[in-house]
Amino acid sequence: MHPRLLGFCASFCLSLRSQSRVYSPSFVWWKAAAFSISSSRSASVAKMSSQQQPHTAAEIRAKRLAALEGHSISTGALVAMLQQPSATANGGSSKREQPDAAAGKAVIDLCDSDDEDQKLSGNERKRKHPSTDRDDKPSKASSKNIGMTSSKSGAAASNSSANQSTAAASASFSSSSAATTSFRLITYNVWFGPNGDANPHCEARMKAITRLCVAEPQTLFIGLQEVTDQSLPILATQLRAAGYETIVQSNGAPYYCVLAVRQLARDAPLMDGGWVSYGHSRMGRGFCYARLRLQRQSDAQVIVATTHLESYTGKESTGARERVDQMMEFGQWAWQQMQEHAHIKYAVIMGDLNWDDESRNPNDGLMTSVLSECDMPFKDAWLSVQRKKSEKCYTYDPRDNPMLGGNNLRRRFDRAIIFARHETAHAQLHVLGTKLIGTEALPGLTFQKLNTYTQTYLTKPVAPSDHFGFVSELKLGL
Repeated sequence: MHPRLLGFCASFCLSLRSQSRVYSPSFVWWKAAAFSISSSRSASVAKMSSQQQPHTAAEIRAKRLAALEGHSISTGALVAMLQQPSATANGGSSKREQPDAAAGKAVIDLCDSDDEDQKLSGNERKRKHPSTDRDDKPSKASSKNIGMTSSKSGAAASNSSANQSTAAASASFSSSSAATTSFRLITYNVWFGPNGDANPHCEARMKAITRLCVAEPQTLFIGLQEVTDQSLPILATQLRAAGYETIVQSNGAPYYCVLAVRQLARDAPLMDGGWVSYGHSRMGRGFCYARLRLQRQSDAQVIVATTHLESYTGKESTGARERVDQMMEFGQWAWQQMQEHAHIKYAVIMGDLNWDDESRNPNDGLMTSVLSECDMPFKDAWLSVQRKKSEKCYTYDPRDNPMLGGNNLRRRFDRAIIFARHETAHAQLHVLGTKLIGTEALPGLTFQKLNTYTQTYLTKPVAPSDHFGFVSELKLGL
């Protein structure tokens, strides 16, 4: 072991002893590994952090609060969360880092890319997923009964009236029994609108996305990524009308995350929520989270977070190491929350994870291997219902998304990962089904898509986003 890492492990163990907490040996190793990865790049991160910022964090929070006033946040507790400095995953105060877009570094917008995948000879690399991710495959009958499959849904919901969508959202948020509760959660990258395309039909797209989301019955959480100051008031207005509160990323990133939570005062109260910055991100990334009691008559709690992990910005900066660090940071944070709050049984992270471990030339290692280093059993929602390896769930799909260019960059970027407190809770965790939404074009709308290689424009249909929304239905034991 490297002397520096050995010294850190020793000091870390002493600090744990002084805090009178019990940590497992594997967690100590995991924490030390995360520190070792992050420390090797601390100098470059510090340099970026010291650059002049275009706005202060307070100005950013004030601007977003003003945009939300009268639209979304109605509880004083959530307003206070946005007014407080954002926390970091390790519990310290956040030093907001310069996002790459603001620093003049090109952020790759996949909607502009027409690259073909590099062709490799030989068979595609074989992978074996842990059995813990595949033990709740529903039968075809059960999947049909709950109306959730791995196939894509049409745009019928996006074309329905707002009143119909609101009525659907006003139904009971979950289906509960004495020992279990069931609900849906949705993650959706709404697309910030790249330079050159001028965020085409932003209002129509945002309204379509919210209609699609609230039309899904029993949806308790909606995680949105790439929200901008232009799209936030539109989304907030629609979500508020459908009965959702919003928790907004509170640092100065040019596009950001929003977590919408169904108002649950009569059933399961919101216990806590806010924004946590990753300790290692050059793009101001982190996660919005909410902690919720599953039922009023039960003490069991769940944490749900939405995130946008580090993006690919070029061959010299793929973001792969940062994504590993960030997933480990969330796992560590969730584990610590479970130690501090004995009633938390589950922690969910969903969002645009930018994870590429299933292509012919992957940028990332297997996510299941990374997550297996933590002390909590887990399930990947899609892998839990996948019936055969040839079945895919591309949430970014240029071939099927009418807004994109038809290249081979097909990826399962958007995912939902569910951690359980222990094996008993894991056995009570069931993924009932998954589906994709927002897969069809919006009628009558087109935009001029810029081809960055030829610098020419092509008329394309408008879909709700360049990503599809990913819906998961969970059944959790209380």
